[in-house]
Amino acid sequence: MQFRLANKNINIEYIPEIFSLKIKTNGSDVVWSWACAGKVRLGGGEEIDLSGAVCESKPYKVGTVDGVKAVYSNICDAKGQVRNFSVETFVGIDEASEQLRVQAWTVGDGYGEIDALVYPPRM
Repeated sequence: MQFRLANKNINIEYIPEIFSLKIKTNGSDVVWSWACAGKVRLGGGEEIDLSGAVCESKPYKVGTVDGVKAVYSNICDAKGQVRNFSVETFVGIDEASEQLRVQAWTVGDGYGEIDALVYPPRM
């Protein structure tokens, strides 16, 4: 699902299912975009690309930040086994500061299971 977020300074086109985020600031011809999907680095060093996960997204508002919450589940490791955790993300624009906000966190992972969450991806 494609989402559009905007204020007087920022225009965002976001499709969380395919990790597509394009940011354009007013007064500039430069468009920033993600170069790849997010990743999870497990405690043993294995990296799992989130592009194979199931994504559910919806509009979401937290305080003065209006945006999109996406939940990535059914995340498979290199052996094809579904892991017991999910990754939740939020992309939005803070109405008070007029700045972009990007957050990510894991839910359901065990102690030491995840070493790092690489999100947002490189731009």
